[in-house]
Amino acid sequence: RFGFVHWLYRACEVSGKSLAFGALLLDSYRFHPLRACTIFLLDFLVGFIALCMASGGISKQSIFISPFLMCADLALFADECGLGASANSVTAALDWKYFVAILAA
Repeated sequence: RFGFVHWLYRACEVSGKSLAFGALLLDSYRFHPLRACTIFLLDFLVGFIALCMASGGISKQSIFISPFLMCADLALFADECGLGASANSVTAALDWKYFVAILAA
């Protein structure tokens, strides 16, 4: 039962964020191409910086995982031993990003 609920939550999270982010980029790109690129870059950088701060430095994994953080909070359900604090700091940074995005919209 929990597996289906988790899958449904993730599917809705990715779909909703992808549609909202895509609509924002399309709207911004039509009128201000530089603004659309800036939004995309800032979104990437927030995830990248959060991962770097949680891991204690810049890593190849941070660069690879950061684009996926634009659509889903991969750290939300991380509960392995030793990962809880790092995952919570990444989730807190992403929650702040979503809050600012809602205010900007």
